[in-house]
Amino acid sequence: MSSRLAQATRVSAWPIGLVVAAGLGVGIFAGPRQSPPPPAGDGLVRVTVAVERANGTRVTGLTLEDFDVVSDGQATPIRYFSAADEPVALVLLLDVSASNPIPGDDLERAVDGALLKPRTPRDRIRVGGFARQLVLSARFDTEGPELHRAARLVWNIPRADRIGPSPLWDGVETAVQALEAERGRRAIVMVTDGRSTGNVHGMAEVTTRALFANVSINVIAVPTGMFLRQDEQTYARVRPSVLLEQMAVATGGAYAELGSIQDVAPFLVRGISRLHALYTIGFPPVARDGRTHGIAVRVKRPGVTVRAKAGDVAELRR
Repeated sequence: MSSRLAQATRVSAWPIGLVVAAGLGVGIFAGPRQSPPPPAGDGLVRVTVAVERANGTRVTGLTLEDFDVVSDGQATPIRYFSAADEPVALVLLLDVSASNPIPGDDLERAVDGALLKPRTPRDRIRVGGFARQLVLSARFDTEGPELHRAARLVWNIPRADRIGPSPLWDGVETAVQALEAERGRRAIVMVTDGRSTGNVHGMAEVTTRALFANVSINVIAVPTGMFLRQDEQTYARVRPSVLLEQMAVATGGAYAELGSIQDVAPFLVRGISRLHALYTIGFPPVARDGRTHGIAVRVKRPGVTVRAKAGDVAELRR
């Protein structure tokens, strides 16, 4: 971990679970308009924003004037706006531990189908999986055959290694590290039941790192529950995926729970395709102090949901 990130992690108290809300007033519809590309090193905070209706369909055609940004409670001017599609750097991260109730063959078919779906030629994908051990393909690939070979690394994890620790947070940490130097939009799409054991890193730490690296974490959760005994007559039901939902919300990613294990294929395709239907906005940071600062992105349209990261780790002023 870089010294800059380590300092940001130490001094920030990230408010996990902050939800970004949407919908203020009615904007005037106009065709997409975008500002010219900003110069390198302009110092703006970049946020990718998904805007959806209640039924999950995307809202297109928005302009800069449709958005408001509040950072740490202060209205912030938007200095950059783009509605253009951008290449995506993606890590597809799969939970193949024994606790995941999706049969391995079903998950393999779903992943193979998703990797066959059309993508833009500039999209780059790495495939990873975790059980007792974590595996990640060696490089970002764009072509189907290479991606399928990458996926074989996950399916070839020995059966004996699928029983035991399930270091979910370490898997996310490794995926974020792999994405930090990549151009374009950076995202993780993961399929997991949320049960996490044997980690070196914690959930708050990896969430902060994802915020710093501008990586959205998109989760397809397998609904599971555990019952913990409180006393002779009382049990508490624990839903492991609640932390994944908080992580997705914090980083501007999408969270979805499968209705059944047969739903994984369409959910996976949608989770990847939505990364191409985003807006990008840029605004000056409220401070450059190495701390985490809250962000709220609002859209002046009724009845819409906004997904954007809820905070950013400001770079220290040199």
